[in-house]
Amino acid sequence: MRVMISKIRHRMPSFISLSVFWLSSFALLLSTTEPGLAQSSYADHQYTSEDIEAGSRVYIAECALCHRRNGSGVDGVDLRLGQFRRPLSDNDLREVITTGIANGRMPGIDLRQDELDGIVAYIRAGFDPSGVAVRVGDAASGQMLFEGEGECSTCHRVNGEGPYLAPDLSDIGVIRTPAALQRTLLEPSVPCFRSIDRYGQ
Repeated sequence: MRVMISKIRHRMPSFISLSVFWLSSFALLLSTTEPGLAQSSYADHQYTSEDIEAGSRVYIAECALCHRRNGSGVDGVDLRLGQFRRPLSDNDLREVITTGIANGRMPGIDLRQDELDGIVAYIRAGFDPSGVAVRVGDAASGQMLFEGEGECSTCHRVNGEGPYLAPDLSDIGVIRTPAALQRTLLEPSVPCFRSIDRYGQ
């Protein structure tokens, strides 16, 4: 366990900004959703469960050879965790998939629109075929909410700052997918399980 924690800490700098980005983005999402409408707004995302399920099949057939089934096959990119070399909107993702990346690093793929939408939905759902695609908000505004009105920082610790009243969220981008984070924030009553080893750690 200590070795695993050590490895995570060595990788931490590259993930801290990712963690803060997702936390802040989802905090913003909460701020723009009336409490009574949170559940319906969450369910009415533009991508359906059918899109995500279909996208998982297309991804495995067209993308997994290079990106691997878990999305971490390319250096500096983790599709399952939403980590890209630069911020990408859904349309940016579609363009990269269809036109590829210069210098032959990634060829473009000729897909039908529904297949393309499915891959994007699957990525946004954190590679969970039964999940829900995430909505990405504005990180700066979300961080203000996280540290201010939302009072998240009164209990949670991030990047060495904050109390120890609730779990430290510095590495949350490593251990939770964006879809799982969104689900936790929008449906706080749903149990959130964290994997443990055979020693209970």
